[in-house]
Amino acid sequence: METTEVREQVRVLAAFAGGTVRPVRFKWRERSYAVTGVNGQWRERQEEAEVWHFSVEAAGGTWFLHVSCRDWIWWLDEVVAAEG
Repeated sequence: METTEVREQVRVLAAFAGGTVRPVRFKWRERSYAVTGVNGQWRERQEEAEVWHFSVEAAGGTWFLHVSCRDWIWWLDEVVAAEG
């Protein structure tokens, strides 16, 4: 497994329903990725804003995304890709 730190803004299509949010698709570096599964999600407070974190599966890898409820800008934090 290879982990790559990214720390870049991404565009995310997310579904909001029943008080929850789920990333469905995201675009990074001009390529679109369909989210095939959500491994986990958690929330934390940062500078008086709630930040939602997600571990998702897409394109054979694990991607870590987060969004701040203050500005609703999504970030790709890191990617864990299977070797081979």
